[in-house]
Amino acid sequence: MKKIFLTIAVFITVNNLAFSHEEKQDTVKAKDNMKTVIHIHPVTLIPSLFSSSTNSESFYYLTIEIPLSLSNSLIIKPSVWINISEKKFLMFRKRDEFSRLGGDIGLLHYPSEKGEGFYLQGQCGAFFVENINTGETHIVGDIMGYLGVSAKRKRVGFFFDVGVGLGNSNVMFKERNFESKGVFDINIGLGLKF
Repeated sequence: MKKIFLTIAVFITVNNLAFSHEEKQDTVKAKDNMKTVIHIHPVTLIPSLFSSSTNSESFYYLTIEIPLSLSNSLIIKPSVWINISEKKFLMFRKRDEFSRLGGDIGLLHYPSEKGEGFYLQGQCGAFFVENINTGETHIVGDIMGYLGVSAKRKRVGFFFDVGVGLGNSNVMFKERNFESKGVFDINIGLGLKF
C-alpha cells in the first residue's frame, strides 16, 4: 500500500512540475507577444531596385503592430509612394511624376488569444497625392479588410495577409476621376520586436 501511495505522490509531483514548467513557458511567450513589432515590406522595395532612371516606382511601407492584449492590436501603416514614368508617343515625350504620402490605421484581432497565428484585420487610410509636374493635389482614401497569419519569435516577427476593400488611393489623376473602386492587396512583412 505504501508503494502505491509513494508512486501516486511521485506521479503527482512530476505532473505538477511539468505543468508548472509549461505554464511558465506560456507566460513568457505571452509576455513576449505583447511587444510592439515594426515590420518592413521587402517585396515593395523590388521595383525601386530594378527601375530605370526614366521609369521608376518606389513604395515604402511600415506596419507597426502595437498589442492592446493577446487578442487585439492597434495597426499603424505609414507609407510613401513615388511614381515616375516617361511615355513616348511618336516624337513627343510625356513625363508623369506622382507622389503619395499617408497611412492607414486599424485593428487586428487574433481569435486564438495568443498574440500570433491566424488574424482578422480592418483598417482605413487617408493619403495626400500630388502630381509633381502640375502641382495638382488630392486627398484620397480606402477602407480594407484582411485575413492573415503571423508568427513571432524572440526578437522577430513575420506576417502574410490578403485584403480586399473599397478605395480610390490607386487612381492617379486619371482625368480628375477619383471614383471609388474595388481594391485587392497582398502583404508580406518582416519585423523586429521592441
